[in-house]
Amino acid sequence: MTLIPQEGGTIVNGNTKPNALTRSEAESMWANSGAFLHRLTVKKFFTPEADEANPWAYVDTQVSKIRDLLTDHIIAIPNPERALLVALYAPNGKARASFFDFDLVNKRASVKTTSIR
Repeated sequence: MTLIPQEGGTIVNGNTKPNALTRSEAESMWANSGAFLHRLTVKKFFTPEADEANPWAYVDTQVSKIRDLLTDHIIAIPNPERALLVALYAPNGKARASFFDFDLVNKRASVKTTSIR
């Protein structure tokens, strides 16, 4: 998500980071991780196969995608009508979580924000 501060509030936009890890990419990464993590011996781990691409480029790409996914993100909780906004790098240097509770009948929302230690 991205947060856009404005006078009187903040605009929250979800799905705004095109590099963020997708579910299918996470599943693929999980399936591929065995090729990097379970090569049996240290010698075999550091001995590239002839047709194998640089595994560190793949790891760097996945770390970047995970960072984009989690740095600022929103989790929708449908019942009760709530959203959790999480910022891993808040201005105070700590992670921050904001709970948005929605009153759909009266079309209002309340917010409670807390720093995560």
